[in-house]
Amino acid sequence: MICRRCFLLVAVLASTIVIAGVGPSRAEETTRVTRTGHVYLFRGFANVFSTGMNVLTENLRQNGIKADVYNHAGYPAVAKKAIEEYRATKGREPIFIVGHSLGGDAAIAMSEILQKSGVPVTLLVIYDAYAPRVVPSNVRHVINYHQYEALDSPGAKLKLEPGFKGKAENIDVAGESSAIDHFNIDKQKSLHEATIKAIISRTRRK
Repeated sequence: MICRRCFLLVAVLASTIVIAGVGPSRAEETTRVTRTGHVYLFRGFANVFSTGMNVLTENLRQNGIKADVYNHAGYPAVAKKAIEEYRATKGREPIFIVGHSLGGDAAIAMSEILQKSGVPVTLLVIYDAYAPRVVPSNVRHVINYHQYEALDSPGAKLKLEPGFKGKAENIDVAGESSAIDHFNIDKQKSLHEATIKAIISRTRRK
């Protein structure tokens, strides 16, 4: 298992050379959007290891949900786009943000940007964030799937901003299965199913 400090060093170096793939994955959609809301997903390190986020995006689309997946480095531009869309729809389209590893960090960072513009996040789902930031109070519900406690590393349990009134769930998946680690947690079918269910329950048919 790669140590967290080594992973961070390599990630910082990689971020200086990874300039492609910041935009969304635009796989051809064969299903139409039938439910309200928009899900923004972020991949982790180097934009290539979090392939589970790609699968989750397609599964969300198959359920009639608008979903796009991005490189974690592009979160500021994605946040700007989300704010514009939210205002254009007058808040009728709830915002969902999902991320794995560095993408989990980006998901929280995007929530912070939305908070500054008075835009709520209906659901934030984190898959083993690498160095998670404090969850802002505009997030109504956050689900944190993690396994770092098994590695005796800090930061597994998310910290909440003072005044946070939403619901926060910290779920240690390492206790569920020793086969789950940082590099495959994003690919777990059971977690995908739980995420889709949580999102659908907060949307409505158009």
